[in-house]
Amino acid sequence: MRIASVLLTPQVGGAETLEAALVARWRAAGHDVTTLYLDPPGEPTGQVPRVRRLRRALDDLAPDVVHAHTALPALYARLAARGTRPVVTVLHSAGENFAIRSLRLGERAVQRWTDHLVAINPGQVEEYRRLFGPRTPVTLVPNGVREDLVPRTVPAEKVRVAAALNRLVPQKRVDVLLAGWTRAALPDAELRVAGEAPDDATWSEVARWAGDAPTATLVGAVTDVAGFLAGADVLVHAADFEGHPLAPLEAAVAGLPVVVSDRVAATVPELAVTAFRAGDADDLAAVLRAVAADYPRLARHAVEAAPALARRLSLATCADGHLAVLSDALHRHRASREAADPR
Repeated sequence: MRIASVLLTPQVGGAETLEAALVARWRAAGHDVTTLYLDPPGEPTGQVPRVRRLRRALDDLAPDVVHAHTALPALYARLAARGTRPVVTVLHSAGENFAIRSLRLGERAVQRWTDHLVAINPGQVEEYRRLFGPRTPVTLVPNGVREDLVPRTVPAEKVRVAAALNRLVPQKRVDVLLAGWTRAALPDAELRVAGEAPDDATWSEVARWAGDAPTATLVGAVTDVAGFLAGADVLVHAADFEGHPLAPLEAAVAGLPVVVSDRVAATVPELAVTAFRAGDADDLAAVLRAVAADYPRLARHAVEAAPALARRLSLATCADGHLAVLSDALHRHRASREAADPR
């Protein structure tokens, strides 16, 4: 199967990490997969240039099916294809996918060109059905974790290293993370924050926050995620809300206790997380102190739960789920076209 995978830009984030892993597995299985970007570096981002650029790329590539990730790429992929080839869209939003009126209007306008939709948590299924009805097939495929994680077998005795792993963007609430960590004042413990900022101004702001947290270190981009998690004792994820975030999933599979906001906790019901009130640095500090005090028990439970989580959240299961949806969309699209033109 020839698959065109569409993303917004070349960057490192949850959607991009998952897409790269899916592409690698599908290519290894013999599928022809090409990644396209809605906004390649240096190209204009107006509506007309985007549609023309993506339409040209799809015409040149002639894929059997289009796999479009996140709201804008999914919208423009359908505008560019206009029903000439099947399009499967994937919801990844960190909040409600269609809270903005323009996105709701846009989705209604292109829904007739949507062959299938993939949601990564039950809330997204409910949101889409509530807003847009039953017309579009919707399948729930939870995110899968990277395959190089090695679940620890012996729990650590105390919190020496806390880790955070995410893009340094506003919705990840790095400000809450660093303030909560500082106020927790855990003895003999450090916080390592891994991730990239989208621009120099954001990096400078994050660096200023980190400067007020003497036991926190910004380590930048991390390519060895498995090694980074292996060197930590707990993962702290301060985002207010996310769909089904990879970092907490991967940390849990690596056998680490996980701290997330209460709103994120609702999207990862398979994890036994410790939650704090979203956006509340004081509550995060209190939760971190509680985790440190109860750490031996939490660490033991995390190690015991990791093997089952690794099986449930395997990348193979996720990749097979997406591929089944793509195949279904292709078969349904071909059947529809043959019915419309029986010649």
